Amino acid sequence: MITSYQISALENIMPRVNQEFTCIKDMTVLKGERFSYQIAYSGDRVCNAQVKAESDISDKLHIYWIDCINVKRTVFFNKSLIDDNYLSVDAGLYPDLLREITDGNIPLRYYFQGIWIEADDDIEAGKHQVKITLSCAEESVEHIMEIEVLDLQLPKQELIYGEIVQADCIADYYGMEVFSEEHWEMLEKFIRISTKYGSNALVPPLFTPPVDTQVGGERTTVQLVKVEKSGNSYSFDFTLFERYIKMCQNAGITYFYMPSLFTQWGAEFTPKIIATENNEEKRIFGWDVLSTDQRYLSFLKQLIPCLIEKIKEMNLQDNVLFSISDEPFDEETVERYAKLSSVLAPMLKEFKIMDAFTHEDRFEKSGASIPLIPTSDISNFHIEKMDKLCVYYCCAQDYKVSNRFITMPLYRNRSFGYQLFKYDVDLFFHWALNFYNAPLSVKRIDPFTVPDADGGYPGGDCFSVYPGENGPMKSMRIVVFNETLQDLRALNLLSSYVGRDEVIRLIEEITGEITFENCAHNASVILNMRKSIMNELRKFVKEKK
Repeated sequence: MITSYQISALENIMPRVNQEFTCIKDMTVLKGERFSYQIAYSGDRVCNAQVKAESDISDKLHIYWIDCINVKRTVFFNKSLIDDNYLSVDAGLYPDLLREITDGNIPLRYYFQGIWIEADDDIEAGKHQVKITLSCAEESVEHIMEIEVLDLQLPKQELIYGEIVQADCIADYYGMEVFSEEHWEMLEKFIRISTKYGSNALVPPLFTPPVDTQVGGERTTVQLVKVEKSGNSYSFDFTLFERYIKMCQNAGITYFYMPSLFTQWGAEFTPKIIATENNEEKRIFGWDVLSTDQRYLSFLKQLIPCLIEKIKEMNLQDNVLFSISDEPFDEETVERYAKLSSVLAPMLKEFKIMDAFTHEDRFEKSGASIPLIPTSDISNFHIEKMDKLCVYYCCAQDYKVSNRFITMPLYRNRSFGYQLFKYDVDLFFHWALNFYNAPLSVKRIDPFTVPDADGGYPGGDCFSVYPGENGPMKSMRIVVFNETLQDLRALNLLSSYVGRDEVIRLIEEITGEITFENCAHNASVILNMRKSIMNELRKFVKEKK
């Protein structure tokens, strides 16, 4: 016997014999919105079953089987700081990887598994129906989903959302020569899946980004700017950089955040820079050169004007941010950061410098233009006085706030949309689409079997896509995060009709007071919020007609 339930894309189908689900039978979305839902199923035998989709929009549907991943490290901090909004904090199997079903066959087992149904974002306004049939031997079960697409267009995303596409990890995992044609092809696939699911900003590797690297160690060189050294003079070839930027733009990237000009967590040393001197290619800067070394400052004084000229030539000047050093979190670091910032500020006066800060007083001492604030540290800033609010989360944001760890409920992931709206966030950054290394890049890992960076980070923190044989494979988390961004866009649309205050009032009637630490504790909160927003928007469809 097949037991199955049609549920939202906000529940995690755990590999358990017994599990309760909240069934849904209809969905309402806007034009231009990509939507998804699930079928949870189990059986009384071990065999292959078949899945079939029938719909007037069948050519717009993609059906996936949800694979479970073995997660050992589930949270970042110790147990005394763990909140109650996790699937579990114990090591185990958790659903995450979406494997596209190409032959209609799925495994039937005694425990629950899941099918993920995703629709493209170009479905016509009106009512549609999707019928999913599961069958095994002579038995079959059917589920019908009623879809209504309102005749209102989801507005363009205004939020700047960026993440790091790790070019070296792609080359390393697939065994490709850096910037070979096959590497370029794979890079583009990863960039395109990033933009498909909401990203519009990237970090182009001018030189190998000096982050997540052990002191004295190196990551695989991915340097877009070729350097020629002659005595104390340098010349630069931006051919690869220009190709990379154009590839990103063709994929939908609009904004570019330049890699840090000094090393992470202290700005104490210089990035790895490879140059050609006397026809010999060699490393000229790195961990053995202090950040204050005049040779490196002279190098920057020659590089930056040439880089700015290229940026202007490509008409990027309004969409570029610079970084001095990632995460200057203590007093000593900020003091060094400020000295370096004062040296570079005259050269970068036309651009904004943004880096991660946890305290307002340290930011004010730094000389940076914009603080990139962890969502867990918002209370350390007077954000009401800021022209632009830029936030991020990474491994350390594991207590109460939204994040996309594998062990966090999907509704916690999706809580971020109404938080972004309430706080009127301008920019959000996430550190990794595809970091496939152990911490500090001391070794490479296989994310299919080691999703926690060899125990360094909570499972899934350092990637949202898996490296499939022919390109990136999606996690549930990247799909749900895109729906989070769509929530934000829908809220912006409604606010254009009724105003921000009214939208916030409407949401908070369901969610309670919106803060970054007040995430949904069940799927119903998000579903009710969406239903309320769609009901309000429906009024304006009628007016339009």
